[in-house]
Amino acid sequence: ALSLGCQDICILGCFGTRIDHVLANVRVMRMALEKKASCMLYDSRNRIRLADGPLVLKKREQYGKYVSLFALTGEVRGLTLKGFYYPLTDYNMASEESIGVSNEIKDEEAVITFTSGKLLVVESRD
Repeated sequence: ALSLGCQDICILGCFGTRIDHVLANVRVMRMALEKKASCMLYDSRNRIRLADGPLVLKKREQYGKYVSLFALTGEVRGLTLKGFYYPLTDYNMASEESIGVSNEIKDEEAVITFTSGKLLVVESRD
């Protein structure tokens, strides 16, 4: 898809029972991000994307109740979460931390900003 110039890529049925396949598909998303293309992984219970800049999630468009955030690179610096049940302000999230797991959108819009790094965003329905 990237070699054909696609800018919006959705990968379906890519989770299954093999964690190695999930991790490989996250790497595919990273290649897309580096080429400034949008790439999301979907199954019936999850939507996963990468972000290297601000992201707005709308409550009416959310893909499930929970939003989890992980630092994909060594650190995501200056992470601020507004409109979430558990807000953060100017937090430096290391890749080994789990502080971003299972948050919820509280307001009509939830805003994620950070000053550097790459963020893995997981929306889950269960």
